[in-house]
Amino acid sequence: MAKLKYVLIILLILLTVTAGTASAAITMTINSGGDLTFGTKGDAGWQGGYRQLTSLTGYFNRALCQSTNGAVYFFRIRNLAPLTHTTKSEYTIDNSSFRWMSTYTSGAGQLKYATLVPFQSSYDTVYTSTANGDSGNQIEIQFIYDLTVTDAIAAGSYQTTIEYLMTE
Repeated sequence: MAKLKYVLIILLILLTVTAGTASAAITMTINSGGDLTFGTKGDAGWQGGYRQLTSLTGYFNRALCQSTNGAVYFFRIRNLAPLTHTTKSEYTIDNSSFRWMSTYTSGAGQLKYATLVPFQSSYDTVYTSTANGDSGNQIEIQFIYDLTVTDAIAAGSYQTTIEYLMTE
């Protein structure tokens, strides 16, 4: 049975994690300017109840992935729970209102989506490398996020944890 190797990163911090042996490894880095902060509805950047997080570079954050094992790998994403009010946990924003999209990859593998898709609590595959793990080259995957809220949503701060997972 093949040994599963993985890297797990939670988006709330900038972190590099390596798993493997000295001769073969998979690595992943999430490059982020910080937490996903949509700001206050009605402020600049909001169009009605909608806001997209991106930057002048065309993306909000990116993942840098590399495998030197010569095997296919998968890059996945999920959020652990719907966006939940920080002081009143009975208030949530449904996953269908919080979406992500990978806008670009430098890898030769395949991006699963070319459009914004709602987050799920189970892992959703973002990228599948080539059969030889993109020949050991580091690849980049760029992300944008968006949020739609209605007037029925209770005012306040909401949070969730986004996880990124790379497996072979």
